[in-house]
Amino acid sequence: MRHSSSALSARDRVLLVVAVVVAAALTVGARTALGWGGSPAGATGYPPLPEDARHVRVNQVVQTHLTGPHAFMHVDAHGVPVRYDPCRPVHYVVNPAGGPPGSVDLVRGAVAVISAATGLAFVDDGTTSEPVSEHREPVQRDRYGDRWAPVLVGFAKRGTFAGLTGQVAGLGGSYELTTDAGARLVSGQITLASDTFDQLIAAGRAGQATTIVEHELGHVVGLDHVDDSGQLMYRSNKGQVNLGPGDVEGLAIAGSGPCLRDT
Repeated sequence: MRHSSSALSARDRVLLVVAVVVAAALTVGARTALGWGGSPAGATGYPPLPEDARHVRVNQVVQTHLTGPHAFMHVDAHGVPVRYDPCRPVHYVVNPAGGPPGSVDLVRGAVAVISAATGLAFVDDGTTSEPVSEHREPVQRDRYGDRWAPVLVGFAKRGTFAGLTGQVAGLGGSYELTTDAGARLVSGQITLASDTFDQLIAAGRAGQATTIVEHELGHVVGLDHVDDSGQLMYRSNKGQVNLGPGDVEGLAIAGSGPCLRDT
């Protein structure tokens, strides 16, 4: 099958990573990009269709009557959002090294919220020793086998990871791939500032810590920022801890992509 020559061939072909800043309030800050260092293997470089891919959705489509501001980080030539395939699970792993006690359960709780809102089936592949990386490879056969690497959630100290500076508390995004069958998101990464999460958990603010992860997961599944303070995807959160109507509508759309059967 012919694959787009531009697929993941340039840094601007990957989903932008969006930072969340936590000061007295939650604020969204700068962006950076995940990079793919090269073709992972084979003539095309892409793994085969996974064994758990289906011909129909894994979970039911999410129906909502709520409407509100939402935006997408990637759209195709027809203006359609680029999304994960809802007919296969989105696998994820957590590297708890450097994170506060209970960080794995915190991530799982945030994933449950985003899974319910999108209708995407997330599969917990457990913990990993893989560190977050500014140039993470979306295929790592030695570590994860011949498949797209699971979404990685891990921690880093502020100032040791590109974009994780100042009071930035997290970075999140996914890789976009385009083939003849269509564009889709295939793997991703969330990097959380370990010192911020230590402080939030120590202060009994686990809810705000979970909000950061939910916001970053929103970016992982394709949502961009909006200019409405009533949405979790707003650039500056001054107390919003629940999904707003625009978040709900956007996440439902993010989870309603097509089935793709090529890779």
